[in-house]
Amino acid sequence: VPFLAEPLIAQILPQHIGKLLVGRYPQIRGLKAVKALELSEMEQGRYADVLFNVICVACIPFIAPAYIHKTFLALSVSHIYIYCYDQVKV
Repeated sequence: VPFLAEPLIAQILPQHIGKLLVGRYPQIRGLKAVKALELSEMEQGRYADVLFNVICVACIPFIAPAYIHKTFLALSVSHIYIYCYDQVKV
């Protein structure tokens, strides 16, 4: 669920607030306006999350083998979402 809210919270909301600030205050021009509208940098922490998810999925057969299909489906969907989001952002 946090991955689904990330584009809104980390990208769209700050850029929208930057547009409102630049449009409202005429003294924000040039380099200040560019800095207000630029997106944040990509974090490498996402790849640690992906690795952690894979390790958790590898442990599922030992803990709850009945849910292995649902777990692999959730892993696949989340990794496809992360991949698509990274492709759009970069």
